[in-house]
Amino acid sequence: MALSSLATLCSSPPVSAVRDSPAVSNLNGLSPVADDAAAPSAFLRSGGGGGGGGDLKEIKQLHCCVAKKGPTHNNELIAKCAEVGTPESLDYALKVFEGWKEDECVAGSLFVCNSLIRACSFAGLGERAILVFVRMLEMGVMPDKYTFPFLLSACTKVSWFREGVQVHGAIVKMGFAGDMFVANTLIHFHFECGDVVDGRRLFDKMPERNVVSWTSLICGYSRRDCPKEAVSLFFDMPNGHMVSALVDMYMKCGAFVTAKRIFDCCVERNLVLYNTIMSHYVKRGMAREALAVLDEMLEQGPQPDRVTMLSAISASAALNELFFGKACHGLAKWIYHYTEENAIERDMLLDTAFVDMFGRCGDPKMAVQIFEKMEKRDVSSWTAIICAMATEGNGKQALELFKEMLTQGVEPDDVTFVGLLTACSHSGLVEQGRRLFQSMEEVYGISPKVVHYGCVVDLLGRAGLLEEALDFIKSMPIEPNDIIWGSLLSSCRTHKNVEIAAYAANRIPELTSDRTGIPVVLSNIYASEGKWSEVAKVRLKMKERGMHKVPGSSSTEVNGVVHQFSSGDESHPEMSRIALMLDEINCKLRDAGHVPDLRNVLLDVDDHEKKFLLSRHSEKLAIAYTLISTGQKMPVRVVKNLRTCSDCHTYAKLVSKVYDREISIRDNNRFHFFKEGFCSCGDFW
Repeated sequence: MALSSLATLCSSPPVSAVRDSPAVSNLNGLSPVADDAAAPSAFLRSGGGGGGGGDLKEIKQLHCCVAKKGPTHNNELIAKCAEVGTPESLDYALKVFEGWKEDECVAGSLFVCNSLIRACSFAGLGERAILVFVRMLEMGVMPDKYTFPFLLSACTKVSWFREGVQVHGAIVKMGFAGDMFVANTLIHFHFECGDVVDGRRLFDKMPERNVVSWTSLICGYSRRDCPKEAVSLFFDMPNGHMVSALVDMYMKCGAFVTAKRIFDCCVERNLVLYNTIMSHYVKRGMAREALAVLDEMLEQGPQPDRVTMLSAISASAALNELFFGKACHGLAKWIYHYTEENAIERDMLLDTAFVDMFGRCGDPKMAVQIFEKMEKRDVSSWTAIICAMATEGNGKQALELFKEMLTQGVEPDDVTFVGLLTACSHSGLVEQGRRLFQSMEEVYGISPKVVHYGCVVDLLGRAGLLEEALDFIKSMPIEPNDIIWGSLLSSCRTHKNVEIAAYAANRIPELTSDRTGIPVVLSNIYASEGKWSEVAKVRLKMKERGMHKVPGSSSTEVNGVVHQFSSGDESHPEMSRIALMLDEINCKLRDAGHVPDLRNVLLDVDDHEKKFLLSRHSEKLAIAYTLISTGQKMPVRVVKNLRTCSDCHTYAKLVSKVYDREISIRDNNRFHFFKEGFCSCGDFW
């Protein structure tokens, strides 16, 4: 039936008649209606009185009201039913459409027909789509370039190759074959139907091609098991901008391997292409891959620009989150100096990124230097430097910067307050933190989010105000999440409050069941108080749930090589020298009055064994190895995957004084900068 009906296409009017028809010229607008008809029209346009696309029952009721108002309302009714997209609504729309009379065709009919064909195509109703197309021709409604792609898609979904070929003939006869949008759909149709030859012929005849054209052909060859032809297309692409668009599309779709293959196959890679793949790698958290592209770019590609540097900065900051060592810090400085030496355009966005990068890399001094040189600063710039101070634990400086920010007329946002509250928390500025939190809504009209409440809980918990922290959580207007309860639990461990710890731990299973850290912290709290039976209960529950404690590990970088240590680990090739250094350190610290805090050994063993285990904590091994492997006065940089214990914190403070070394430890909670026997955290960690 569809084949015979499509024969009517042969008698279609010339293209000039199609393009000048009222249906095409009025595609984007419906005819004005009388005032008494305005209400139904507005109802349909607003979604039928319900959420989303409206309710079919309501639309049917409205149909009864508008049936007397003329064909314009029927047009809107059909389009609305097609938009709803359910089988029932589409069937109803088709029934109303089939009841149309030829003299009812008015402006907007083309839009209605296209909507129906599109809906049928999405629903996989190829035959109904073609019948709508034939019906619209019979009524004198001429198609436009938007009609055919949906029609071809309908034919493709039901594998109607012959019908699709006839539609192709109509496209040629009506003068739409030269339209890029239509031609791309034709290429896709022919490849989907197995007609590789005609699909390629159509591509070759296109006077102009875009990234969709190339993608249609490449994907078509790939699906038809023609890999050689697909690969050869990469070398035929006219310029790097086309390849960039293709790489961008695949990256957005998550097809990283395909995007990288296209990148590798491109012989002439321009700046846009390099920036495209780098930016996507950074967005996806693939910092190493982004920096590898930068390395290749420096060796054989174009000179990086401002956009390149923004991606490199983000990659460096992300990489530092994982490793934090001399190499990462050196990379950050290299990016900064490269930008200066090569006269790359500097603006507020780039300088703000630099401030943020050095803050994350544990170099707040460099962050301050860059910030002070900035000619213009916005709220993001001020927030970046405040967060850098928060990372260092310099709460007073963060508050001074906030005052200066307000003096210069810059209004804070919600991210600014995250930095400020974190700075207060890391510095023990409880009262200042309370006032800042209260001012958010009262002074600045910023509604606190769960992250802000979490900062306040952390602030109170670090200060030992556990009862107040618990009351604060209970009074929250929003539901506290597992992070907030976990923060309170960690504070209970620091301040040895078993009762509140047990309460917090019991609240968390209601929110999550897969966070291993929660039962581990509770187990450690019981262990520090010598409640070994409770420890056994918690660990049994962990075993039943298949949970395993993450072992503590620390790493340090010496001569470009990262050395990793685990607590009690003796596998390092330099372990004999490390052990001698540990004995020397312990002797000197004992003379300085240090007494090991055995509560940090969470095993039921005697004190002698506890002292030995405590001396082999991973960060102590890393510090000792760095001391024997680097020259005097050289800084020590260590990163730990877990929170550093109180004994290791005291140990690092004393080592920095006795050996006159600056020591940086970044645990999973914050940075610690040790110098001359003091820590930047002020013992609030």
